[in-house]
Amino acid sequence: MTEEERKMMLRHFAYWTDKLERGIVHVFGPVSDPNGGYGLAIIEVEGEEQVQALFESDPAVISGLLSEEFYPMRAVLPKH
Repeated sequence: MTEEERKMMLRHFAYWTDKLERGIVHVFGPVSDPNGGYGLAIIEVEGEEQVQALFESDPAVISGLLSEEFYPMRAVLPKH
């Protein structure tokens, strides 16, 4: 990883940490897949347009360093 990439990944981490602290993200982090690393986030939003907006605001996606994919999940959540 270059110094520029490292700085961008720190901005990426800060971006998703903010979403975690605001309750939008339940968990996120890197996945140590032996076939190639990637990240995973479990987020809770009302609709797909909100997911797209989150990705479009991620500094690492904006810069082209990372790309994103999302798949809906029918989650069973605790009652609040």
